[in-house]
Amino acid sequence: MVNIFTGPARKRWSPLMITLATLFVLGAFYFSATMLDRQISTTLTNWPPQIVFWFEQLTRLGESDWILIPTLSIWVAGQSVSLLPIGYRFKWRFRTFGAGAGFIFCAVAVPGLISALFKRGLGRARPVHMDELGTLHFEPHWGDWTFQSFPSGHATTSFALATAIFLVAGRWGALAYVGAVLIALSRIVDGVHYFSDVVAGTFLGVLGALWVYRFYRDRRWGFVPQNSTHRLRWGVPFRV
Repeated sequence: MVNIFTGPARKRWSPLMITLATLFVLGAFYFSATMLDRQISTTLTNWPPQIVFWFEQLTRLGESDWILIPTLSIWVAGQSVSLLPIGYRFKWRFRTFGAGAGFIFCAVAVPGLISALFKRGLGRARPVHMDELGTLHFEPHWGDWTFQSFPSGHATTSFALATAIFLVAGRWGALAYVGAVLIALSRIVDGVHYFSDVVAGTFLGVLGALWVYRFYRDRRWGFVPQNSTHRLRWGVPFRV
C-alpha cells in the first residue's frame, strides 16, 4: 500500500486549487450551519433520557488531560532511564516505549492546541444560545465557554488519539475510531456542540495527528521506512 506521504509523484496544490478547496469548505460549513445543525441538535438532544445520560458519561473520555498527563509522564520517564544502572537492552526498550508515548502526546496535543485557539478566537455561540442568536453567531469571548463552539475540542482530541493509535498499532488500531465517533456524537447529544463543530473537530484531529506523524517520520523519530510501509523501531507495523 502506498504511503499517503510518499506517493510516486506528490504534487503541490496550485493557488486555484487552494481557493476552490477553501470555497468548498466554507460552503459546506454554511450549508451545515443553516440546513442541518439546528435539526440535528434538536433531534439528538431529545433522545430518551437513558441514552442521553449514557452519552453524558461517555463524553468525559474526550477530554485531553487523561491522555496528555500519562503519555507525557511515560515519555519523560522513558527518556530518563539512560541515567539508571541497567543493561543497554532494557534501556533501549524503555526509551522506545517512552518515544511511542511521546508521539501520542504530540499527536493529541498539537491539534488540541489549535482547536482551543480557534474556538476562542472565532467565538461561535453554542447550541444553548440557538433560540436567541441562531446557529451562525460569532462573538469572541475568551472567558465564556458558551461562545467557544467551533470546532469541537472533544472531537479533535478523540480523533487525534484514534489516528495515533491506528498509526502505532496497525489496522486493529482502527477500532479506536469507533470510540471517537461515539465521543464526537456525545457532544451533540449533550447539547454543547453543533454537527458542523464535530465535523470540523474530526478533520482537525485526523489531519493534525497525521502532520505530527509526518514530522516524526521525516526525522526518523521512532519510525523507519520499509518499502511502502513504515515500522516502529520495536517492530510493530502500520500502514496509512
